[in-house]
Amino acid sequence: MKKIIFQSLAIMLFLGINVGKSQAPEKVKNLFKLKFANATHVKWEKEGSKEFEASFMLNGKACSANFTAEGECVETETPILLSELPDMVKDAFYSKYGKDRVIIAIAQIDQKNHPMQYEIEYKAGKKTKEALFTGKGEQL
Repeated sequence: MKKIIFQSLAIMLFLGINVGKSQAPEKVKNLFKLKFANATHVKWEKEGSKEFEASFMLNGKACSANFTAEGECVETETPILLSELPDMVKDAFYSKYGKDRVIIAIAQIDQKNHPMQYEIEYKAGKKTKEALFTGKGEQL
């Protein structure tokens, strides 16, 4: 009896773990391959109820892209260097948070029908926080 209960629990645990690791439809994967032909280490996850997110390596950078079930790319996120961050964004960030703030990571976010955005991950004491700006330095 204990063996049956243990096996049932193991199966339920296995099924529960794999539910979140959803694979994208073939149409989405094929359109991804067209857009990001040189991508490697691609991993897919379900993002909300209507999108699929691909995490991948491209030109040595860890990137992500979100697609609808129809295969439309609605967002890409690409890490960039501080030197690649527009001056207006740098100035706005340092003006608001101070020049001594330690920046951990910066990402350029390209969303369909929206201007380019920049996400800055920084240290605030022992915590890590994020700030989001438009290319004109307006905080979102």
